[in-house]
Parts: sequence; structure tokens; C-alpha cells
Amino acid sequence: QADAHAVQMREAFNAAPDGAVTELADRLREEPTEGAKARTVTTAGRDVALPWSIGRRWLSAVVVVAILGLAGWYIVITDEGAGPEPAPGATAAPAIAVLPFSVRGEELAVLREGMVDLLSTGLDGAGGLRTIPAGTLLARWREHVPDDETPELTTALEIARRARAQYALVGSAVAIDSDLRIVVDIYDAKTDERLGQAKVEGSPDNVLPLVDRLAVDALRVILQRGEEELPKIDLASLTTESPAALQAFLEGEVHFRHFDITAAQDAYKRAVEADSTFALAHYRLAYAYGWQPGGATYGTPHYRRALRLADRLPARQALYVGGRRSRSHLNPNDLEFARQAVEMYPDDPAAWFWLGEVYLHARYPLATAEEMEQAFERAVELDPRNAEYLFHYVQFAWWLPDSAQAAQRLAMFERVAPDDVLARVGRHALDLAFGNSTAQKEAMAGLRTMDLDAIQLVSNHLDHPWDSALQPVILELYERGDENQKGSAVYRLFHNTAFWYGRLRESLPYLDDPAMTAGGRASSAYWAHVLGLPIPEETLADALDPTAIDSVASVETVFYAGAFAADRGRWPDHVRATTELERRAERAFAKADTSDGLMPNNGLYVAKRAQALEGYALWRRGQPTAALALLDLSGTKMVPVVRLWLGQLYQELGRLQDAERVYRSFSDGSAQARLSTEPLAQRELGKIYEQLEEYEKAVESYEYFVECWRDADPELQPMVEEARQAIARLTPLQRE
Repeated sequence: QADAHAVQMREAFNAAPDGAVTELADRLREEPTEGAKARTVTTAGRDVALPWSIGRRWLSAVVVVAILGLAGWYIVITDEGAGPEPAPGATAAPAIAVLPFSVRGEELAVLREGMVDLLSTGLDGAGGLRTIPAGTLLARWREHVPDDETPELTTALEIARRARAQYALVGSAVAIDSDLRIVVDIYDAKTDERLGQAKVEGSPDNVLPLVDRLAVDALRVILQRGEEELPKIDLASLTTESPAALQAFLEGEVHFRHFDITAAQDAYKRAVEADSTFALAHYRLAYAYGWQPGGATYGTPHYRRALRLADRLPARQALYVGGRRSRSHLNPNDLEFARQAVEMYPDDPAAWFWLGEVYLHARYPLATAEEMEQAFERAVELDPRNAEYLFHYVQFAWWLPDSAQAAQRLAMFERVAPDDVLARVGRHALDLAFGNSTAQKEAMAGLRTMDLDAIQLVSNHLDHPWDSALQPVILELYERGDENQKGSAVYRLFHNTAFWYGRLRESLPYLDDPAMTAGGRASSAYWAHVLGLPIPEETLADALDPTAIDSVASVETVFYAGAFAADRGRWPDHVRATTELERRAERAFAKADTSDGLMPNNGLYVAKRAQALEGYALWRRGQPTAALALLDLSGTKMVPVVRLWLGQLYQELGRLQDAERVYRSFSDGSAQARLSTEPLAQRELGKIYEQLEEYEKAVESYEYFVECWRDADPELQPMVEEARQAIARLTPLQRE
């Protein structure tokens, strides 16, 4: 509980005008208390934790947006404090498989898969039922049915069973004079019993009303209810009233399933041009743009448009749209949302992919590589022809590293998208990481014919301490890249050399390289310092100079200089750094357009750093329990060094299980998360497992560290020798 001083300050804070915010924050820092924690406000009936000194202005930027249509799933934009609550007790409803239609006539070809999309959208959630996602169903279909062929009924129903459907809809569409006739036979997929038939006929220019009637008639057969008891189905309200927009959208869905991203984008663009209120097309266009370098620039406006039109989205798609928005702000309930999504839609690869993405990116709680891989693997099992789901699944084989799995999974991707750059990149990465000397030499020569974006993708595959081929690939980026690419490359060269291999001497010149940004220099020097490496004091003083804490310095420079000031007990410099970050966050929130519920990422990014610095100061001033409240809330993904602080703090407090969870996250398969510190994290894990008497795990962690640091600098070899002695000491204990 906060003491009287903290309570008094909070009351004053709530009543203060905006101009007094920074002054009150300074008073709080002068006398930090063991009970200090993030300020809370109530948003949508929930307490939301906010950094002390920007709470008032941040609150004005928080917008509570839509209830997106799925009962109980309130997608609320907050910071990463309490966040929206997931629905209790989500379970899977009986499923309907809408099988590809048999069609006659070229003009009706789009309805072959298009009816799967339309009926699946219209029936999903109606009458307490759900539909098998089109991607899952069509993946099973293509395993057994050649292109455009109509299978025997027994084959069709077997496919529905394999998709775990309770009911199967087998249909046809034919043109009769100027009309369109659509017929659907409804089967119990488990018994092959024909339950009944639904039939509609009308103008092909009014497809959606026909599909609405067809869906209602199919429900009547399945549910055996009267007209007045059946749910209303209005596809136009969820999709579009424009025939041209609908036609283009259905074409886009077919192209996307075949991973023809450019054709899909063109089709979706035609859809939104024909109907600017077509929410689902805007969402899918944004999603398709995400598959190209720099695609967010083009996709974000369409994603924002989809958010504003969220009430026109089908419930399942609304959940995913809201989940993407929530995930971008690291909502701590994301994990529960994603877990319940896979319970509600266990046959939807999109749900499993979402779960894997939450594990990989949000880190609430910090996930293991095994949990992530299992989620992505399930998505791939459900839809093995979707390159999106295969991407991380392929990469994990390099991160393990496992040459056989890498080759097998890459072959899966190549079958789906043989001409895609990721297939070419994967083959080069496979040869560089696991090939013989000849293959490696040829792959390196091939890099010189690649564009820089492709080389960057190669380097991402190789981001593991055992990938010795990584350094020359990064050097290639450094030699050929633009200013930003060179800065990123030299930053990675420092981190890999110093932290992966323990060759600090060799890495130090990179700090003085002209391509190294001031923020990169500050970050790199601080990481070496906080990891306990003997970086020269003059290097630290130069890279983390407190005079750099001003209004023009980069956020990274200010943040790491402020952290270093706390380490040295220079509290005025620490306060200046924290205050500068708070002011920048306030300005970002003040300028932000939050009309669609999207928090400004740059403001959130800076605010988290300010909060982390406050928590770190509490720890350094002898208040570890109070520090945990702020450090845990400050975001382990957006402020990566906080995870290291948390690991060290948990060790200090004797909370070894928590420390183990944190350090394991440095080996979770994410290059962005590891930040090249994985070997040193494994060393700490060895110590923790030894204390926990988990000797086999301890030996494994120590061996990992020794393998990576076998050629470390002479002054760092005592750390390696200490690990070797631990291995010798603990190995006999494994058998006891």
C-alpha cells in the first residue's frame, strides 16, 4: 500500500492543471516510496495503470472504441495495464463445412470458392453454429480433389469430416437463361445422412439476397425451426451492396489463398474503390499490404478504415481486427483473448496464428519457443498451403537450429510460393547455415546479386549464435546499404561480436564507426555495462554523456543515458532524462489522431521508457518491490532492456522461478527479443537451475554458453572456465 505521502501526491496530481504535471512528477521523485506504483485511472469501468507524470494527458488520448460484435469481447484501447477482459468459458460450437460449389459457365467460376466465402461468412455464429474457415476447408479439399474437378459425394463428405465439421453443405450454381439457380444439399457429416435441401433462384446481379435466403433455408434444415425462430442473416450489412465490389473481393480471396499477393491487392483495391464502406475488403487489403516491404505505409489507412467500420464486420473478423489493434499496444490480456479464440474456433488457422503472434511479440506472459512453435505448427496443419502461416514455422527451424527441419519446412514453403522472395532467401540461408564449404561459398557469392531487402531477410534467418555465416552477411549489408541499413548492420556487428562470442575488444571499434548512430552507441555501451562486461569507462562516459540529455537527442540516447545516470547515482541527470521522455510522450499524444481508437505508437513507445526509468530508479534507490510495479508494467517488448533488469531484480529478490521465465525469453526464437544476449542469458539460467537443483538443465545452459564463448577475450575466459567447472561439478549429479 502507498504511504500517506504517495496518497497526498496522487490527490494533488488528480486535481492539478496540466502545467503542473512535471512539477508534481519531480516532487514524487524527490521522495520515492516503497509503495509507489503507476497511477491508475478508470476507463470503461476498469482500472488502467498509467505513468505518473503523463497520466492526465494520456487519458485524454485514450479512446474507448467499438464493441465489435462478438458478445462479451469488448475491444477497448488502453495502455497495457488492465485492458479488456476476455470472455469467460469460451467453447467451440458445432461446425458447418461449406464445400466448394460445382459451377457451370466461365462467368460463374468465381462462385466455386466464392460461395464458400459467402456462406461461411453468413452462417458463422448464426443459430449457435460456426463455420469451418475457408482456408482450412480448401486446404483439405486440395489434398483430395484436383483443380476444378467435382468429386464423388463420399469424397466430399469425407473432407468435411476431416475438417471436423458436424454438417456439410454440398452445392451447385448454374445459369438458367438470365437467372442464377443455387442449390445446396445439407448432410450430417458424421453419418452421411442427407438432412434436406435449400434452393434459390434469381438475378445474378443480386447474389447476396440469394445467399441470405439460401443460408436461412439451410439453417431451417439443420436446426429444424420455424421461420420466426431463425436468426436474421444480412450479408450485405457485413460485406457490401455493390455487385462490382463483391466480385472483386471474392477474386481477391482466391488470389490470396494462392499467395498471389499482387493480384490480391489489385482485387481488394477494386473492391474498396467500388464501395468505400466495404470494411472486410479494407481489412483484407491492409493484410495483403503487410506481406510486402514497407507495406504498412499503404496498409495502415485501410486498417484504420476497417476499424471505423468495425460494426459492419462479421463477428469473427471483428475479433481479429480488434485483436490486431490490441496486440499493437501489448495488452496483457492478449494471451487470454488468443487462447479463447482457439477454443471458440479450434479449426481456424488464423486463431492459432494469432496465438503464436501473441506469444512471439506481446510476451504476456513471456512464452517459450516450444509454445510459439506449437501454435504456428497447428496453423500450418490446418492450412498448409498458406505461406503466411508457414513463414515463422520455417524460421523456427533456423532458430533451433535444425538442418533437417529447415530443409523440410522450406520445401513446404517453396511448394506453396516457389517464386516468392522468401523461398529464394530461405534456400540461401539453408546453404549458409547448414551447407558444406562449397555450398556456403556459392551462397555468399549469390548474395552479391541480391537486393538489400532480400539480404536482410537472409540475415534474419541466420540470427542464432551458432550461425557463423551471419557476420559476413551483415557485412554485406554494411558495405552496400544506405545510411539506415549501415547503422543497423554495425549495431548488430557490435552486439553479435561482444555478446554472442565474448569478443568485446574486437567489437569496440564498431562503437566509433561513423555509421553507428548516437542512440545505437548509447544502447550498445549500456548493454555491455549492464551485462557486466569490462567496457572502458571512457567509452561509457562518451556514449552515455549526460549532456546529451536534451530536446534534440534521440529517444534511445536519452533513455540509456538516464539509466546509466541511475547506476551512477546522478539523480538530477536521471530526472532530466525521465522528464524529457515524458514531455515527448505528451507532445505525441497531443498531436495524435485517436478517432479510430489507435494509440499513437511513437507516444506509447516513449511513455514506456519514461515509466521504465522511474521504476529502475526505485530499484537503484533500494526499493525493489516498488520497482517491480513499474518495471513489470513498462512493457517487456517495447523496452527490451527491462527484461534484463527484471531478470536481475528477480534474482536479487530470490524469485528464481520468475527470473528463469525472464531469462528463458531470451531464447524464444525471436531475433528481435534476443538482442544477441542469449549466451549470457543461458549463463544466468545455468546459475538459476543449479540453485533449483535442476542439474540437467543447468548443464545444458552452461554448455550452450561455453560453446558460444569458447573464443572469448582472455579477460573474459574466467567466465567460461567458471561455466566449465560447473559442468564438471554438476554432470555426475544428473544421474543421482
